[in-house]
Amino acid sequence: MRALVVVLMSVGAASAVPAAPDAFHRAAADARSVLDQVERAEAAYRVRHGRYTASLRALGVERPRGVDLRIAAEGPAGYSAVAITSTEECAVFHGRARPPRHWVRTPGRIACRGR
Repeated sequence: MRALVVVLMSVGAASAVPAAPDAFHRAAADARSVLDQVERAEAAYRVRHGRYTASLRALGVERPRGVDLRIAAEGPAGYSAVAITSTEECAVFHGRARPPRHWVRTPGRIACRGR
């Protein structure tokens, strides 16, 4: 009986280990994917209105649970956005907007780094 308990506990512990990396990748994917959505929505908004916006409601973008999303719009000049999860931070900027983080250097390219 004791051996069975040890085996069951070992199997349970082994199955829990891969969950941590999956959670990391899921959080990272959420930060990157929400910025992908913001980029598409900002492009469409600019076509319709001639400028960018910082309003998630106007963009029709929902913030996933566990993602802190910040958008700074600079009218027709550009915008910058940052998505932060517990494990990763991603950022992007377009046009003449100021890069939102010092490590984001290429306009239009989402850059991510661990926290």
